[in-house]
Amino acid sequence: MIRPQPTPVRRCAAALFVLSLGALAACADAPFNPQTYQQPAAGRVWTALSVPSAVPTLQTWLPYVDHAEREALEELGSLRSEARALRKAGELEQARRQEERAALLAASRLSRMPPATVIDRAMSALTAWVREAEGEPRLQGEAAVAEAAASVRLSLSGARRELQRGDTAAAVVRLAHASERARSLSPEAVAVEAVSRAEGRLRSVDSEDARRALHLLASAREALGSGDSSRAYWRALYALQLAERVAP
Repeated sequence: MIRPQPTPVRRCAAALFVLSLGALAACADAPFNPQTYQQPAAGRVWTALSVPSAVPTLQTWLPYVDHAEREALEELGSLRSEARALRKAGELEQARRQEERAALLAASRLSRMPPATVIDRAMSALTAWVREAEGEPRLQGEAAVAEAAASVRLSLSGARRELQRGDTAAAVVRLAHASERARSLSPEAVAVEAVSRAEGRLRSVDSEDARRALHLLASAREALGSGDSSRAYWRALYALQLAERVAP
């Protein structure tokens, strides 16, 4: 079995410029040191691209949703509880969907606006992700990457327009959508999809390779639970390769 390793691709983000409150400002954030993952399995190449830590998550927006938004807080609590229960039950894809819904809901129900520094960091991180997705030679010709990069770029353009108009709330919603779109190509998201695909192929199959694949899948799930998305990606893809062999 071929076991390629992810190759870090380093880029300097110090020259990025972001729009904040209608004005362009130079960004001096730490550089984004991405990792690109590619592995063939089940008739396609599974590509993942790491996401900068400054790309917004649910935790980015929660501090700006206060108790006045009781209905939103109740729904957020429900979505988060459902996501935890789904993860505990092993329903990883459904859990990710609930987590995404929670992040988008929080971004759309802010009681007060985040400071300009929060918006700047989000814009800068997402811009760095787009530049990597569009500029990394190994990703050229990858339709899924091109579509995601175009979607994120479009959302960023929309966020800039909203900021120019002084509508920070609308800009935040666009940034939240861009963040979730970028995260859909993260090693974690790709690993979750590969785990689901492999498990579907291995139902009712009993062989040595199938048992090895199931062991790898258990290891991938363990890695996902501990936050080791790189290990989860490789375990899941190796398992899918084995599953393809025993259940084509």
